[in-house]
Amino acid sequence: FSVTVKTSAGTGAVATPGAASAAYCDGTNVFALGSEPFYEVTAGELAAAVTIVRSKYEPGDVRRYCTAAETNHQIAFAAAHASSAAIYAPASAANTPGGFWNVDYFEMNIEGRRLKTDGLLTKIKQRTGNINRRIIEVRASNVTVDDVWVEGNIATDTGEQQHGVLVQPTSGTIRNIKVGNVYGKDLRRDVVLVGALTPNYVRQVVVGNVFGENIYRNVVSVTGGAQVTIGDVDGTTAGLFTLDIETNNVTVQGVSVGKVRGRTVGVIGTTTAAFVDQVSIDSMDLDPAFMPDS
Repeated sequence: FSVTVKTSAGTGAVATPGAASAAYCDGTNVFALGSEPFYEVTAGELAAAVTIVRSKYEPGDVRRYCTAAETNHQIAFAAAHASSAAIYAPASAANTPGGFWNVDYFEMNIEGRRLKTDGLLTKIKQRTGNINRRIIEVRASNVTVDDVWVEGNIATDTGEQQHGVLVQPTSGTIRNIKVGNVYGKDLRRDVVLVGALTPNYVRQVVVGNVFGENIYRNVVSVTGGAQVTIGDVDGTTAGLFTLDIETNNVTVQGVSVGKVRGRTVGVIGTTTAAFVDQVSIDSMDLDPAFMPDS
């Protein structure tokens, strides 16, 4: 038998059940008959004018906007971010060549966005070259980043802005940011940096546990902002600090950190423009043997 596909204009083409391209529409989702789901274009995708490559994945899933063989996922991440409040980047090894999602950078600059992952099995790597951007950049309020692995190219990069996760407004104040556990590897700068550049500000940031492997500068930096909570901080190698709390001409006020295990902790005080106040660290184990110089 055959199925007539209903459309807004009336009736559509006749579809053959069981064929990969055959589908029917219930007004919200399109489902293939005897095959795999097929999701229709959403209003968000239409407004963002994104290109859908694999309609079998739900809107917001980065796989929807790239082929299975692609090694550059910059456009796919940008499309997912523009289209949906919930961006989903699943475990990388099963979906991407080489086991990574590869981006120049992923900027989350729309309020209320969430990057959903499969925990540390979701690995996002910065593409080769001196990009001088951060792998994940949080630029808006009410943004959530789930647990994630971020990896750079320390052996070939020469700049010092290749952070793993950056929480920093481009203008004004951003607040209510949540970042899960972060594993950073081979990064030319810091695994996580929370801080603003004057006259902007950041408030109410919660970050999970952070681990750094072969990090050029710091595992975690807080260089401006208020009400910042960090979990445990640990790592194998950091060129400067395991934990760095200091002003960048922007006041740091109210930082709470869990256990710190590593080489050096820096809490660097006031300047004529700003100050550091109300810093709490649960415990520190700073045996240099844990983190030799990189």
